[in-house]
Amino acid sequence: MTEINKEKSVYLFVHGRKDLYDTARNLLVENGFSSDKIISARSNEVG
Repeated sequence: MTEINKEKSVYLFVHGRKDLYDTARNLLVENGFSSDKIISARSNEVG
């Protein structure tokens, strides 16, 4: 199984579904990702 480095930043894509952002962010936090490392991805900005 692949190891996931939870210390790195995560770009969260919700493809315009702002109603899904909080749910997805909360699930990431519940699974060990730091909330300050979750970045809202934008199509006009390169990450």
